[in-house]
Amino acid sequence: MNYKTVVCKSNSLTKASFSMTLDEKRLLLSCIAQIKDPRIEITDDDEFVITAPDFSTLFGVSIKYAYDQLREATESLQKKVVFITNPDVDDPKHSRNGINWFSIAKYYDGEGKVIVSFNKHIIPYVSNLKNGCFTQYGINRIAKLKSVYAIRLYEILICEAYRNQDYEIEIATLKRMLGLTDKYAVTAEFKRCVILPAIANIKKTTNITELELDQRRSGRDVTHLIFKYSVKKEAEKPKPKANGTKPLIPLFTGHPEYPVDSEAVLEELKQLGTKPEPKPKKVLDSDKKSKITGLKRAVTHG
Repeated sequence: MNYKTVVCKSNSLTKASFSMTLDEKRLLLSCIAQIKDPRIEITDDDEFVITAPDFSTLFGVSIKYAYDQLREATESLQKKVVFITNPDVDDPKHSRNGINWFSIAKYYDGEGKVIVSFNKHIIPYVSNLKNGCFTQYGINRIAKLKSVYAIRLYEILICEAYRNQDYEIEIATLKRMLGLTDKYAVTAEFKRCVILPAIANIKKTTNITELELDQRRSGRDVTHLIFKYSVKKEAEKPKPKANGTKPLIPLFTGHPEYPVDSEAVLEELKQLGTKPEPKPKKVLDSDKKSKITGLKRAVTHG
């Protein structure tokens, strides 16, 4: 497995409703990240291999833990359903689809290996993504996140980052996305147990380094959460050209549908083309000059 691969999926899948454990989520993302070109459509015959050593290396867990959890997460994920909201734009009465993630999972206990294939109804949400309405990020970005809610919140914020503004969402909608509809009836408890720990984890280990939480009331009740954040823009490591010069790499914008931030690129070009200023010459006062002149004469005539 190439650990520098990218997770790329439809925004509809990013904002879908499902319940999942941390290891199930890691397993799923490990499979999606192996799709080499998300613009090309895969089939339910395409297989994706996840091994315990790969899982251990990518997510920084012990090899024993990886062996135990890989099988358990695969088996439990086979029973989970994801609900895609409004799947058919031409049929507004078709409110949602309930879909299983994988069509088959093959186990190799002696090798600590699992091979899975995606359900054919999930495939349109993880491949053939050409219209720009998709979320993408390097899988290494979420490798150190310690809860499934932190990963889900990170994905949602990355999905909305292209707007360059605060992200406001109804609490009921966010809880539905996270599979917590029937839990945390008190908003303060939902924030304390789910949202605030996720925010702290995201700020510490991802490229979303500025993230603050606000809220909005409807009457006396808190009904919406507001996430104020920015995604750190980083240039990828440039590949040298044949003549030895380094090309400028477009900076991350948070959404593949939108062009590179032109001001950021111009600033980067400016920095690359700027020559370092010469060091200022030391200026000696008259006393020091006379002392040095006297020493030189003494050495010359000595």
